[in-house]
Amino acid sequence: MRYGLRAPVAPELMAVSWAVEVLSEPAPPDSFDLHAKFGSPLFWDDGVDVMTDGAGATFRVLRLFSSTGALTATVTLEGSV
Repeated sequence: MRYGLRAPVAPELMAVSWAVEVLSEPAPPDSFDLHAKFGSPLFWDDGVDVMTDGAGATFRVLRLFSSTGALTATVTLEGSV
């Protein structure tokens, strides 16, 4: 492509919305702080795996990996149920 990327880059808000969807199961927290760090780009045609640390409802870390195995985002959630 024109700037050396193989495909259009997906907006980071897509990654955040997928993370919030995972965090809302079984029920969303009453309130939370969300911190996101974006590593390598996520392309529009990539598959995404969302991995959680399973640490409970008060603290969670989600890592989003592209289909190539690249870490595209780390989302940390602190909240209360």
